Amino acid sequence: MEEKVNEIKIISFNIDNELYGFDISNIDNIMQYSAVTKVPLVEDYYLGIINVRSAIIPLISLRRLLGFPDVEITGETRIIIIQDEDKEMIAFMVDSVNDISTHHISEIISEAAESVTNRVYLRGVLKKDERLLTLLDEHSIFAEIKVVS
Repeated sequence: MEEKVNEIKIISFNIDNELYGFDISNIDNIMQYSAVTKVPLVEDYYLGIINVRSAIIPLISLRRLLGFPDVEITGETRIIIIQDEDKEMIAFMVDSVNDISTHHISEIISEAAESVTNRVYLRGVLKKDERLLTLLDEHSIFAEIKVVS
């Protein structure tokens, strides 16, 4: 099936009871939380590394990266693995994953992201089921993490 040019598919997930999303075009995998190998002397949001299909992938707490306090890991906790254009992968831990939905590009309100002081990770905001979903810019997050590491 051919993807429409003006549409975007978004995976929605929760962090601290707020709704966030990524464009699914770069998502490699979504999995349950699994064992993490800690790495010393790294940024606070860097939880460690995980082994997925014989690939060693850094695991980032999206909760910490966005400035939220830690909570207990539950059966709903998920890891979203994103692959960038260089085929490098980073895994992001989120509280829970909801669903994948299709939206028209015009539904994204980018001005909302522009009004936020620290907007480097924000792509925009859109309405989803009477709630606001903050669309994160996975490319900016990826670039920031690669610079720090």
